[in-house]
Amino acid sequence: MKQLLSIHFYVKQILYLFAFFLFACNGGKPKYIVKDAPQADTICVDIDKAKDDSFRDMFEKIDYILMPYDSVFCIGKVDKLVVTDSLLFVMDRRISRGIYALDRKGNSVIVIHKTGTAPGEYVAMKDISYDEKTQEVKTYCVARKKQIHYTLQGHFVKENDIPYFSLRVEPIGDNYILHADYAKSEDLKWNGKYPNLILWNPKENVVLFAADYFKAPAAKATLITSQPQFSKLNDTLYSIKPDHCNTVYHITPHQIYPAYQLDFGPYNLDEDFWNMASKKRMKFKTLDNYSDSRELCEAFRFLEGKDFLYFVCKQRKTVTHVFYSKKTKRLRQIAKFKNDMDYVTLFRPIAIHDDKLYCLLDSEEVYKMKEELTGVLPDRLLENVQEFGNPIIAIFTLKPF
Repeated sequence: MKQLLSIHFYVKQILYLFAFFLFACNGGKPKYIVKDAPQADTICVDIDKAKDDSFRDMFEKIDYILMPYDSVFCIGKVDKLVVTDSLLFVMDRRISRGIYALDRKGNSVIVIHKTGTAPGEYVAMKDISYDEKTQEVKTYCVARKKQIHYTLQGHFVKENDIPYFSLRVEPIGDNYILHADYAKSEDLKWNGKYPNLILWNPKENVVLFAADYFKAPAAKATLITSQPQFSKLNDTLYSIKPDHCNTVYHITPHQIYPAYQLDFGPYNLDEDFWNMASKKRMKFKTLDNYSDSRELCEAFRFLEGKDFLYFVCKQRKTVTHVFYSKKTKRLRQIAKFKNDMDYVTLFRPIAIHDDKLYCLLDSEEVYKMKEELTGVLPDRLLENVQEFGNPIIAIFTLKPF
């Protein structure tokens, strides 16, 4: 018996070394290790039951953070907001092409403007993240195919190669989550498909998991998307719902798996939709008109928190806000919100942290309505708001349901 165990042990070692040799010699194209994933929980959404509701019915309160505004801390457009317990990071990738960090009192912490092609510089910034353990700000440059690390003082630390075209890049443990949307990368071609959501080990250039969330013909389509972002539930768990897909995926340092399936019943995207999407030179307007004619429904603007999901679904140009409690498994479907709390903040979440949703409030609107908003918004905010200043961050606390 001992002899058999010994032989079994050596065989396992030889197989391990052989697999390692294959990964190490693989070069630019990754090796795939794809396992079966668990079944997703189904969330049945009946948008016909959507109704109008008020802020006071849904939210306990709204808090505010006034962003600083000066010649350096000057944001053109907020493309992404990263929220931590103590800091907030803003990415403006198109106008100022900068990264801005502030604390929860609204004080400036750091501004990073490092455009260029030299080490430590970015050309086309696509994503940012923050590592609380190392206290490093990370930005992904799609043009240079690099993830660039900076300290909280703005000093360049190092660069990591990201050899595959991606729209979103999130470090998780020693691996990376890469979201490529509908971009076809020959380097990632696998079994005749182009996976769009992958978990990649950079050390061995191994794809640990790959999610083929799209229908195969749609890989040929030119579709306009909102470039969905990852929701961070904790250091080892992320969530994402890709566009043109009603599956919510969870990602750990070791696997990707479908966590929830959004089911709109008779309004789900059908095979005819994907067949149209696969046609050459298919215009988005034509595809959108087809969806409207069939009353098909698609979810977008998805965020997931510790206890709930939030997303918007569109049907015939009408949007519905949907909240799903992971604790009670209850749904709230809001056709239209009535703002009866501060009268100026639009409910359009850009980020989620724990169970709070983060929206943006136009400083110009607040400045023009200062007199009417006295006693409604905090005095400090009204005293310091500037007419053409940076957006104000509005934080919505959701009531349990």
